[in-house]
Amino acid sequence: MPAKKRRTKKNDTLLFEALETGMTIGKAADLAGYARRSIYRWIEDHENNPGFKEEFESAREIGAWCRLDELREESRRRAVDGWDEPVFYEGKQVGAKRKYSDALLIAELKRHDKGYIDRLQVSGDQDQPIQVVINKPGTESTTLAAANDVLSHRSIAPVRR
Repeated sequence: MPAKKRRTKKNDTLLFEALETGMTIGKAADLAGYARRSIYRWIEDHENNPGFKEEFESAREIGAWCRLDELREESRRRAVDGWDEPVFYEGKQVGAKRKYSDALLIAELKRHDKGYIDRLQVSGDQDQPIQVVINKPGTESTTLAAANDVLSHRSIAPVRR
């Protein structure tokens, strides 16, 4: 294994730019010519490496947002656009079937529809009606209607405003 380079401004820039693109610490360290272990040591040694930890954390945060954005795009593509899955007959591919991910589509719905209620759990004394308060700003009528719909099937008094 070749010896790793000493810390330089140029190599730091390579490291931080690689981290900002979402690259892993190990790959970014290799690209900059640093040992991964050295990076962690520099983060801990504030006195001899002023500003390194802050720049490192900033680059990692930007990279995390980049990766999250890429994952969201891929999630949406699989949910909405789908993908072709090959169909085989007697060992030969004879076509393709378009597949979609219902689970990813539901996840997209939950992320974008503020009125979506994933779960509503209701409990209380059997002799007394219970009061349900749903705090979702801007979606009171939607969530209230959904809550009343659920409650109406359980012989529980509907929510009143």
